[in-house]
Amino acid sequence: MDRTQMDQYHAILENIEENLPYLDVDALNKTLEAAFTIKPVRLKWYLVKAKLMLKEKKPVDEIIKFLSNKCVPCYLYDYVDEYLELMSILSQIKGDYLEEQRYLYQLQKMKKEFLGIEAGCDIIEKEIVRLQEELTHETVFSKELMKELAHLYYISGNIYLYLLWSTVAKEAYGSLKEENWEWILEKLNVEYYFERLTKEDGTFVVITTSSKDDLQCLLAAKALKALGKKVFVLNRPTIWEGNSNKEELILASIKSVEERDGIQYASVYYLHTEDSYMDTRGALLEYIAEKGTENGLVTVLASGLLIDQMAMEKEMKPRLERLTESDGDYLEENIAVGRFGNYLAYIGNIYQTSKEEVESALYKKPSCRFSLIIPCRNAGETLYYTLKTCLYQTFQGDYEIIVSDNTEMDWEGETPTYKICQRLQDPKIKYYRTPRNLSLMKNFEYAYLKAEGEFLISMGADDGILPWALEELNTIIEKDPTRPIWLWNEAFYKWADVDDRLMPGAGNAILVCGVGYKRGGNSSYFYSPKGVFMDSFSHFEKMYFLPQLYHNSGIHRSYLATLYEKTGVLWAGYSQDICMAVTIANVEEELAFIENVFTITGISNVSIGANCRVGNHELTQVSMIEKMKKTFVQGWRVPGYLERLFPIVDSQIGGLYACILYAHGIGAVPDEVLERADFRAMYERVLLELDKQDILFDAKVHRLRYAMSLCKEELVEWFDQNMYGRLFMPEKVIRKPEEEKGSLEDLIKIEGKLI
Repeated sequence: MDRTQMDQYHAILENIEENLPYLDVDALNKTLEAAFTIKPVRLKWYLVKAKLMLKEKKPVDEIIKFLSNKCVPCYLYDYVDEYLELMSILSQIKGDYLEEQRYLYQLQKMKKEFLGIEAGCDIIEKEIVRLQEELTHETVFSKELMKELAHLYYISGNIYLYLLWSTVAKEAYGSLKEENWEWILEKLNVEYYFERLTKEDGTFVVITTSSKDDLQCLLAAKALKALGKKVFVLNRPTIWEGNSNKEELILASIKSVEERDGIQYASVYYLHTEDSYMDTRGALLEYIAEKGTENGLVTVLASGLLIDQMAMEKEMKPRLERLTESDGDYLEENIAVGRFGNYLAYIGNIYQTSKEEVESALYKKPSCRFSLIIPCRNAGETLYYTLKTCLYQTFQGDYEIIVSDNTEMDWEGETPTYKICQRLQDPKIKYYRTPRNLSLMKNFEYAYLKAEGEFLISMGADDGILPWALEELNTIIEKDPTRPIWLWNEAFYKWADVDDRLMPGAGNAILVCGVGYKRGGNSSYFYSPKGVFMDSFSHFEKMYFLPQLYHNSGIHRSYLATLYEKTGVLWAGYSQDICMAVTIANVEEELAFIENVFTITGISNVSIGANCRVGNHELTQVSMIEKMKKTFVQGWRVPGYLERLFPIVDSQIGGLYACILYAHGIGAVPDEVLERADFRAMYERVLLELDKQDILFDAKVHRLRYAMSLCKEELVEWFDQNMYGRLFMPEKVIRKPEEEKGSLEDLIKIEGKLI
């Protein structure tokens, strides 16, 4: 592979960097703007730009925000070390000692992990052990020791133990400040964990892995006890000396549970034969959830490695779920948070209600024929017209329209969604405000549980339903009343004001119907969904022939309970539609498709799916991650080890692969499907679907390259030899048709002189 142009690109940026002290700001900005037209924009460009911003005396927080998401520090690739060093310097300027040291530790840890270089991280880890040993012998935790240990946990990336010990210290000595909590509480599901720490009730299980984490786990249990929690500790496994009877092994573990100083301890036994390995951790979790809790749900603290390993075991799916994200496999020995047990109790916590209330909603009897369900967030004027299509139905029976408003909780006054519902003043419209900021998937789940119709159909706030759809669906359902799922064709509508970035043709509304509509022409056919699902690996459009439970299909209300009983979850994946389609395709033997059009799929500027599939081309654009940040705190699916093989990178086909791994993670997709999958072809499809003009292109490609290293080392070799040059070869972006493509040197000139 010829790297000449790539080396030249980086040489140009390094040349600009060397001239930072000597050239005036305007000249440097002009040069960097020219370099920005060379795509893809690499991490080095952002580092040079950040240093220029520092020279311009821009606020440090602004520079840190500018650099966010531009680097994926899960392994050492070009300029990651420089990124971490710069972030440490910026934190130092800001006066944030903990962040300064955290970035340095992260760099030292990566050098040790990937280069074998002994670094300063060992000193910090030894100091943590010393402090843990001191605290172990204290009956009353001292303020200074707690604070010092919490700070070292923070620096070493053990942030969930940091949050635990900071909470204990705050409860005991209310004067302590909540240092560095904000960014941690914004991470996936951390607010859920924090609520479990600070609410009065709750059962925690702390699981030790080896002698290395004995101390931190023992102390975590004591910290949880200090917060008034019911705590169980599963000791590290010891070999079972009895016979190989599995039931005897489990019974011995359960009988070993004993209380010491207000904490329940249990022995974990393992049995290792030539053909298999088993231990009793899973059986103990089941026992504790059943006998040691009121709602069958426990919060789990264990190393990220152990939670991932246990969650992949067949008997653990999907009752054990990792809740906190991985910040890199080299940090996976740190404590992560999970949940084990009853899913309905889990979502009851999210919806601020009880397991019993959720069960009642899931199994309640219908009170009307149809429910049209519209989960929305910050809905615009399109919702008004969506609702009008729902109201203008020829169906004469009883139906309802459920609107679940997930607008930000800090919205002052009446939300736009509420005002639109009020404008229409129709008793069919039932408005619900979500109890907190929910993820997209959880808003769908919440809305479905509110519905009382016999047949349920959902759609977005920019979609529509044809006037005679309910009438004709009613006729079809009456002829085959026991069939739980129906699919149909959908038309497509582009709203006139859609940004060209999402779809060309701004200013023009477009309606497309792939098949002709014939009123009353409702012939249907039956098919096995598994073949369609397998075809979707290489043909994404096959997804439209699987039930997404979102504007292309509907279900009998009783199927919600069936789905829960078959899979153990409801809307628990990364997307509200594709995850559901993949799951149902693998748990149902037959589906029914109506050869007619009943609904209209819309695309507008607020369409989350459309926005997620396009990258940001300009630095001033607000990313979807930033827009959705407030929804991260509760109920998101966090990828386990296998699911991290396909990270979410704003690729349609990549999103499908992530959903397939999710469905495997809950036990719906069998192992054989992944064993037969051509991962190289899958990675190639995703990589070639990425947009080179996306400002996060560099980070997304490296996230995928790292995922390949988790899958197979030969995939990394294939990527480096065949894909690296294709993806990263610098290209000038022609902004105007009359511009001619020039060399890289032509772009980096000021007043005709090459810098």
